[in-house]
Amino acid sequence: MTCTARLRRAPTAGRSWPRGAALAARRKLPGAAMARGAAGLAGPLLAGTWMGWGTLSVVAAVGALWGTGQDGGDVYSSRIRRLAWTAIAAALGCLFGELALRSDRPAAVTLCLVAAGFVAGLISLYGRIASVAGMHLLLGAVIGAGIPVPGPWWQPPLALLSGALWVCLLSALPWLWARHDIERAAVATVYRVAGEALAMAGTQAAEEARRRLTDALDAAHRAMSGHLASGERVPGQTDLGRLVHAFRIAVLLGEAV
Repeated sequence: MTCTARLRRAPTAGRSWPRGAALAARRKLPGAAMARGAAGLAGPLLAGTWMGWGTLSVVAAVGALWGTGQDGGDVYSSRIRRLAWTAIAAALGCLFGELALRSDRPAAVTLCLVAAGFVAGLISLYGRIASVAGMHLLLGAVIGAGIPVPGPWWQPPLALLSGALWVCLLSALPWLWARHDIERAAVATVYRVAGEALAMAGTQAAEEARRRLTDALDAAHRAMSGHLASGERVPGQTDLGRLVHAFRIAVLLGEAV
């Protein structure tokens, strides 16, 4: 298609943007995350009700709720690290809070919460995952020190841990059959958006297309960051090697566009 014909078609494309935006929003609906959230929250409650563990099932559902809040559509390695540290930190906080509550000393509860807040603030300085872990350490301490749960002291932390790990398991399950699909989709998006940016060259939509290309490159880099170092040692004939090579070509394509 010549540049003149493309320029003539540009106004027509611009008039149809509301419909395109609505379709894009519909495509971005996170159906998989919604299903994981529903199953993650309902699973502990149904299992606890069936087994007669009413209070513990609520604690487990709280852990699942926190896990669902840290779930997402990023690559599986980052997602699992974030969810695992969320579960561990919440369980540790709940453990110390539970021990402080069962001591029957108000000063012990106060000291536990102050210490949990101090530790949470301290470790949050070491990155995003550490910040998430610190926040849930404090939340777990509040649950453990504020909700009396009958039974042995180790049951509430274990219930909170199991609820969060249940969501972690649901989130990691697609990795078994779709190991690199997220990274592959991010790289493919760069090629698609680069083609759209070339098609919009010389039109009023060129600047917006350039911004979309920049966003696509950033998303692809985030998705591939864990594979770039290992990609040097991966043979090009493997799926990962071809994916790393395709990403590097996509970066060059984006710069050229």
